[in-house]
Amino acid sequence: MAKAIRELVQVHDSQGQVAKRLGKAPAWVSQRLALLELTPAPPETVEAGGLKVEPARRIGRRPKGE
Repeated sequence: MAKAIRELVQVHDSQGQVAKRLGKAPAWVSQRLALLELTPAPPETVEAGGLKVEPARRIGRRPKGE
């Protein structure tokens, strides 16, 4: 889903516009886009429904090796 949101932002030029079109808060859009900055595993796990966004972001922000 994060990849699709990134494509929408490219088309609509802003996260705010995408949020409005999706009926979501701008923070929701931003959080999904932040998943793309993480290692490959958390975004895939979130998309599969095995992990919620906030825990995935916390995992992704941890220093490598922990």
